[in-house]
Amino acid sequence: MKQKYLSVYAIGAVLFSTLIFSCNKEVGQKTDNQPSKEALAPLQETVNVYAVLNNAFTAMLGASFPGTNTQVSGKKYKFGCADISATPGGWVDFPKEIVVDFGTEDCTLRGYQGIVRYTINQWVYEPGAVFEPEFEDFYVNGYKIDGKYKITNEGVTNFRVEIQEGVLISPDGVRFDLTGEQYFTQIEGVDTRAEFNDDVFSVTGSVSGTSSLGYETKAEIKTPLIRAVNDCDYITAGVLYLEAGDIAGDLDFGDGTCDDEGTLIIELDGAIFEAPFTIPF
Repeated sequence: MKQKYLSVYAIGAVLFSTLIFSCNKEVGQKTDNQPSKEALAPLQETVNVYAVLNNAFTAMLGASFPGTNTQVSGKKYKFGCADISATPGGWVDFPKEIVVDFGTEDCTLRGYQGIVRYTINQWVYEPGAVFEPEFEDFYVNGYKIDGKYKITNEGVTNFRVEIQEGVLISPDGVRFDLTGEQYFTQIEGVDTRAEFNDDVFSVTGSVSGTSSLGYETKAEIKTPLIRAVNDCDYITAGVLYLEAGDIAGDLDFGDGTCDDEGTLIIELDGAIFEAPFTIPF
């Protein structure tokens, strides 16, 4: 499998046109029936929406705690290519108003644009820290993020993300209204609190909602997703159950290898399809 490394913000395209399907109704029995690209389109969009949310939350965790080589005494510092300002400055004066500005052009390979603002009561890696991001013309790879979200540190290594009234609008203008919860548990990098790039998270939870095209969507983690902040650009393990309209299936991210290859398993018209799948995040 090929190794890939991009920034922590990248969202790749889901290339359904490159899928090669094998189908079995029973062991040893195959059928020529294959799901069309049109039939799979809602499922593709569900994966894209989940990818946008997952990367945005990871970015917010990182932008909320400066590295040891940064200055927060009233000056701006960098997280990736974003300008981040904290008011008041200093390490102990709270609450702080944080502004994360990704600019008006694609700031990273994940196509971040716009501004995120929030007030935080203490550094995000301290138990009890809580903030509610507000988005201003904020985009990830052309998807606009808006709505109400809340991120809470429920323990030294546990973060709860509440999607209260999430809104995502695709580049084609399709709107998704979402609710749900995700839990990020830090499993590596705990001993280096001020260094975000060596962190690895185990992610659980579910997100559901509706599309302006008239179908319901759901993404529920069946086995924890493993996500390294900087060592790999992709989720490397875990299984995500997906629903979009009348189609449903599992997306298996693999055995821990860092690559953009997964396996999509769906049941359609009484047949089980297993297909290689290009992971967008």
